Amino acid sequence: MYFQDGYIPDRVEAEWAIQCGRTSDHDRVLALAAPWDAEKLPPVVVWESFKTRLMDIDGGPTKNWWDGVDVAKLFTASQGSRPNCAGFAMANAFLVRLLIQRKQEYSEQTIEKVNPMATWVLSKGGSLWGGQTISAIMEAGRNIGNFPSRIVGEYDQSSNWRQWKNMTSEAEPYQVCFSIYDDDATQAATYIMEACRKGYSIVIGNGIAVAGTRKDSRGVMVAELGGSWSHATAFGGWQKVDGVEYVFWINSHGDIYPADDGTPDFGCWMDMETLNRFCSSRFCDLAFVLYAESPYDNTIVPTLNPEVCCA
Repeated sequence: MYFQDGYIPDRVEAEWAIQCGRTSDHDRVLALAAPWDAEKLPPVVVWESFKTRLMDIDGGPTKNWWDGVDVAKLFTASQGSRPNCAGFAMANAFLVRLLIQRKQEYSEQTIEKVNPMATWVLSKGGSLWGGQTISAIMEAGRNIGNFPSRIVGEYDQSSNWRQWKNMTSEAEPYQVCFSIYDDDATQAATYIMEACRKGYSIVIGNGIAVAGTRKDSRGVMVAELGGSWSHATAFGGWQKVDGVEYVFWINSHGDIYPADDGTPDFGCWMDMETLNRFCSSRFCDLAFVLYAESPYDNTIVPTLNPEVCCA
């Protein structure tokens, strides 16, 4: 399901579906969810099951997934004029989770740049108009996967969907396992902070915009909120400075948030107060990326926190 007037977050889309007597993307994907199973991770995990695991596990080592990574070569910073923010948010959260897995747990996993256009346009039946819901793009990431740029080419705002729909086997090795947030909306920021602290990434759709950045009193480049939008972005990365926790927010509007701390220029930090405000609009929905699939390379010597995991 998609809308001609731009990206519509799931909570609003669900209200529309009820009024029209239809099943929303949100409810349809939730119906696929199964409990967490350590032996066999299901594609969509019931929120309560993941929440229990999230609160039980330790934080682990560093969440600076950009360390030792040529970010400019691995990520596409800008969506340009296409309304495919949801495709970018899913692809970015996929890559962030994959990098953290590579650094923390599964160091033999291969890292691939992906084209955010391909999965997004296939999730919409080939249309380049209108946005996409969080549930639908996550289901596409689960069911279709992410297309390596070396196979389908670099992102250029154009579509080759008739070709791509016959190439889904190329995307299948890069699928995502996720959990749709299904809890108290006022607690969303708390779980985002907890998940980022423990190495997960998040896709979010919301209505409160980031107007720019500034350095706070601790010298951290943070988001300044202002105005409104209907937009999908991602979170991944965590730090604590002088006792204050921050999560790293990832946009798709280009390298417009330069900082001097080594973080990518297409994102910035949010503390808990800002994060709560960011999640406080009526238009807010989110999904947690639990696991990012990619092929294993048996020639890679297993090591925790490799200095360089992609060129």
